[in-house]
Amino acid sequence: PLPKRTNIVITRADREFDGAHTAHSLQEAIRMAGDDPEIFIMGGAQIYREALSVADRMYITHVERDYEGDTSFPAWDESEWQLISREAYEQGEKYPHPFAFEIYDRIK
Repeated sequence: PLPKRTNIVITRADREFDGAHTAHSLQEAIRMAGDDPEIFIMGGAQIYREALSVADRMYITHVERDYEGDTSFPAWDESEWQLISREAYEQGEKYPHPFAFEIYDRIK
């Protein structure tokens, strides 16, 4: 879990997660967050697709390496978002590939 933030895991399973609340839908997660100024939602591709329509800010890590897998972050319309911050690294302390942390705000 991320410190000093409300962490909500959206899942179909009936279980709990250490350091996070459990919700069974995006709407339930948003209600659970209450008046928090910023909500971080942890979930899979389906939840991210749903959250894109209501998000005002995205924190995205771009990793310059291909990985095998059957799930990825959904396509999003970059014309609706403005890049406000980017930190790029040639490699990490324990990660040998280039990556970047980016923050996008929705254009209103």
